[in-house]
Amino acid sequence: MAGRISSKSSQTATQEVLLESRSSRSAPNLETMGNPSEKNFSQARRSQRSVIFTSKERLTRLESIIRGEDTLERNRALLAFIDQLNPAEFEETVVHFSGLGLSEDRMGEYSLLLGGWAQANPVAAMTYAMANTEDKFATNAVLTVWSNRDPTAAIRWAGEHHQGETANPYLAGII
Repeated sequence: MAGRISSKSSQTATQEVLLESRSSRSAPNLETMGNPSEKNFSQARRSQRSVIFTSKERLTRLESIIRGEDTLERNRALLAFIDQLNPAEFEETVVHFSGLGLSEDRMGEYSLLLGGWAQANPVAAMTYAMANTEDKFATNAVLTVWSNRDPTAAIRWAGEHHQGETANPYLAGII
């Protein structure tokens, strides 16, 4: 069928990943979620992950998620997957995702991965984006998340990395 990127088994795998992720995550503490002095909820979930996967298993899980046909379920599963990544796992995961073929349909998912990385380690995410992408999509995606968490640091980074007399292109992601 035209446009079909997966088989029925990969859709089932996506649903299994989603169910596993939902059952392994703890519920948010509503009293502390809005409190900036508390740990970021996403980071807390990442540190509480109960299952440790090898690199190959993790990348296989990513592939099964993105091959799902239901956009909503695919994004739910991807968010649950991102919540379980350790900061050190993001680069390999993003590289693998990019190698699977980015299309306009997958840019939202790419943005989710970059955003998760930006929450975990914005400097590493920006270093990757600058070294490995030619367009401004990746840097803007990282800067958007970073500036929501720590606008002062994001603005400082943008100022330090801009060269020349023209308008600073990094500010677009911050704004």
